[in-house]
Amino acid sequence: MRSDRVIKNESSIAFLCADIYQSTQQISAMDVEEAREWVEPALNIMSHAVREYTGTIYQLTGDGIIAAFSGEQNALRACCAAMTLQSLLKSTEIPCQVRVGVHVGNRDPQKKNDTQAERILIELTESVESAAAIDGVQISAAVHDILGETVILGDAKKIALDSGECIESYSLLQLST
Repeated sequence: MRSDRVIKNESSIAFLCADIYQSTQQISAMDVEEAREWVEPALNIMSHAVREYTGTIYQLTGDGIIAAFSGEQNALRACCAAMTLQSLLKSTEIPCQVRVGVHVGNRDPQKKNDTQAERILIELTESVESAAAIDGVQISAAVHDILGETVILGDAKKIALDSGECIESYSLLQLST
């Protein structure tokens, strides 16, 4: 099992991946304008939640987002954004279901733009997101290690990676204060 130790310092970064569940099947029955009108409000809510917790939209994926959180309490802010975006989406009339994943890892502090490390972290975050329940938030064990008692978790899941390694993840049920 993969067990990368995350050092809590300026070289760590948390990523959040959020994706509209089964959007490809839903969009296939729509014309381009209808699809845009359906997806755009959800993306706006996702982006708002990320910005509320001082995250940066790293990439729009068409039917979701990838966001980065650096600096102090990055894992906590990413989880707050994840829970907020799920709550906001559930409180709207937007007919979509979203899965969210959060992972945290280290960049090389000697490299100003460590895009290779970021790409690996994003791929791990996407794997965590794919393990999330519909309308749920899944966090990696690295996030849990940092947040400890501030998170209330559901069941653990092992996620098989393309490399043959596994990472552990948990369903995030609630953040405690």
